[in-house]
Amino acid sequence: MTALSLRAAAVAVLAYLLGSMSGAIIVSRLFCGRDVREMGSGNAGLTNFYRCFGAKWMLPVLLIDLGKGMAAVWCGEKIFAAAGGPALGQALGMLFVILGHMYPVFFHFRGGKGVLTGVGALFMLDWRLALLQLGLFFLVLLLSRYVSLASVLAAGTMPLAAWLRGHETLMLVFLTLCAGMVVYLHRGNISRLLRGCERKFEINKH
Repeated sequence: MTALSLRAAAVAVLAYLLGSMSGAIIVSRLFCGRDVREMGSGNAGLTNFYRCFGAKWMLPVLLIDLGKGMAAVWCGEKIFAAAGGPALGQALGMLFVILGHMYPVFFHFRGGKGVLTGVGALFMLDWRLALLQLGLFFLVLLLSRYVSLASVLAAGTMPLAAWLRGHETLMLVFLTLCAGMVVYLHRGNISRLLRGCERKFEINKH
């Protein structure tokens, strides 16, 4: 293997393992006595965690899932910096940390949909783009009260927003892959939205 291939493999493995540390699963097991995937929608994401357990333990879930996305991109940048291509390291870090979150090796490959981890990674890539997409997310959530719709629109428009911000082709390709994965895992939500039976977001009374 070439030095560049070794760096790429190192970033991919490291980011995937970081992604596999699911905040919702870890916190629900350690502090709530249940696996979040056995409750509610069965998804290991922040929304299902909140609906099942309330806001008390949300902060550690947020810190883990945001933090691992940021850490994966940072590590990718540092590993590739000496090779003169930090952007490739960042892009690989983002892609594989989201894959790890979706299909965690530590939890039988049943994870979340990658939104929160993707936000953490995006902040390390381009914090202005991250804020723009978060703004869109919260606007759609406020108007519709559908977390899934807000997630799909924010993820789906991310490559276009990145292109408008002048990101290079390599990054646009990776951002499109990440967006596609997030939208694909929301296919059930999209189907329920089209049928008018998707659950709206409500303040948990726990």
